Amino acid sequence: MFHRSEQGEICCKIWKGSVWKVRIRVLIVGGLKNGDIKACCERYVKWLERYVKVEIRYLKAENRNLPVERILCKEAERLIKYLRDDDFIISLDRKGRMMDSESFSELLSKIMNEGKNLVFIVGGVHGLGGEILKRSNFVLSLSKMTFTHEIATFLILEQIYRAFKIIRGERYHY
Repeated sequence: MFHRSEQGEICCKIWKGSVWKVRIRVLIVGGLKNGDIKACCERYVKWLERYVKVEIRYLKAENRNLPVERILCKEAERLIKYLRDDDFIISLDRKGRMMDSESFSELLSKIMNEGKNLVFIVGGVHGLGGEILKRSNFVLSLSKMTFTHEIATFLILEQIYRAFKIIRGERYHY
């Protein structure tokens, strides 16, 4: 899975120069309304550009006056339009599997070594519907606690950045 470059860096097979050949998309139901959180997320996306192309896509949240099941269904319909058959989909859900940062970096490395693009899905107010969770290759929990989609977006971007630092053997993760 990992190999060391001549410079001693921990790399993956698909590392091409300074940027990975795969892409990461983060699909977020609802926008990032908090300016401070949005600025932090944009900073991590900018830092990640050294390693990989990252695209953030905000999808409209459904009207809160509808029944929860209807909201989840409509949001799932929107999300599915952005998924490709060859994507590796990681959905964030409190009932998912928790991982430490090292295990998460190994998972990302393995997926990218297979040449698959990564898609992270952050649900809206009510989370993600069963259809999206079934379509996911992996369901990840950031914590046993529940977070807003804005905080979850910030946390997953930070963990993706940390994963690349771990993979490259660069200082950041202690």
